[in-house]
Amino acid sequence: IADGIQTVIPLYGEKYINEMKKSLSRYPEELALKLSERYLRFGPFDELRYRFQKEDNIIWAKDVISIYVKRLLGTLLGVNRKYMPGDFRKISYVIEKLEHKPENLYKRILELYNQSPKDIIEELFELIIDVFSIVEKYLPEFDISKKKELFLKPQKAFEEK
Repeated sequence: IADGIQTVIPLYGEKYINEMKKSLSRYPEELALKLSERYLRFGPFDELRYRFQKEDNIIWAKDVISIYVKRLLGTLLGVNRKYMPGDFRKISYVIEKLEHKPENLYKRILELYNQSPKDIIEELFELIIDVFSIVEKYLPEFDISKKKELFLKPQKAFEEK
């Protein structure tokens, strides 16, 4: 709702809407931290890499991509002190509002849905690493060391033979 209020063009009650917009412009720092903490959740990437190589279920792969993209966007919304949109139907608009984001984010996300599994998994890995770097730089009070360590943790059970 907060995101909608900030972008609405009022037909009536402009004064009231403008007061609400002004109130929402003071984005709570605690919300930035909580939003980023909630969405920056990635398990060991070796397991996902292995499953992408072995699975041939394209529906499952696209679901995984969507989950990860939503987590990346949720994290970046927190870092950028932006309210979570009601949905991501207008993803290009959401991404345009982000000041701190990986380079060519929109294009890179679109390409995730049109590449081979090997290319998808490598690009997804790079996007997540980029987002970790952005969080470290622009939200330094958020200690992501354990989350990053888990993400990068080698999984011997999934090593290629």
